[in-house]
Amino acid sequence: MKALIVDDEKNARIALKNLCTLCCPELTTLLEASNVAEAVQQIKTQKPDLIFLDVNLGAGNGFDVLEALAHLSLNVIFVTAHHEYGIRALKASAIDYLLKPLQSTELIKAVQKAQQKLEKNQQSSHLSTLLLNLNQQKSDIQRLVIKTSESIHIINVNEIIFCQSDKGYTTFQLVENRTIVSSKILADYESVLPSSSFMRIHQSYLVNLHHVVRYDKKDKNTLVTLENHKLPVALRRKEQLMQFLNKMVQ
Repeated sequence: MKALIVDDEKNARIALKNLCTLCCPELTTLLEASNVAEAVQQIKTQKPDLIFLDVNLGAGNGFDVLEALAHLSLNVIFVTAHHEYGIRALKASAIDYLLKPLQSTELIKAVQKAQQKLEKNQQSSHLSTLLLNLNQQKSDIQRLVIKTSESIHIINVNEIIFCQSDKGYTTFQLVENRTIVSSKILADYESVLPSSSFMRIHQSYLVNLHHVVRYDKKDKNTLVTLENHKLPVALRRKEQLMQFLNKMVQ
């Protein structure tokens, strides 16, 4: 998880950062902000999974940050030296609030709550899209869920240029030069993606033919995509490909 520490006191930020590093290995990235403006900017640009938000921020306070970003769904753990802020913090839909001086056990519990909430939200998104796919015919599937070690991606099928098999993994090459690596094998996706547009042209390649611009016979039987990827066509797949291309011409 990526976390942002918002506190106007440098020593307090360092102390929390050190404690997170020591006790919460799931927090892989720790960012910092010292005031309301910095916090708002960091949240907009870095999109942290979790925010440790101090209540008192010099000229402003943590609630000013939330008001400035009311349109976003934020995962917040308030940090304060005052008990009276606890109720207001929880009313602001905070995951938890921590009292200074920070205790490692309380920090660990709060971060675990945050992680469970994130996983629940991701799983909910995953399941809703999965149910959508199951309720559609294979040829009608428009979105695909791809789970990686760090995230659950939900992508539009038409953004897939091709899928490549590599030692038990599948790499998705998407538009805008994006890639996603899944731990599932290529055959799993071949069985899900619509056969009206996706074809297995090689043991290692499943291609979206809507992204193909040329079949090059001279260049060792390759398909060329709009993005200028050159993909090999296996000899035993050539006839099937020709049939598909002839239908498209008609």
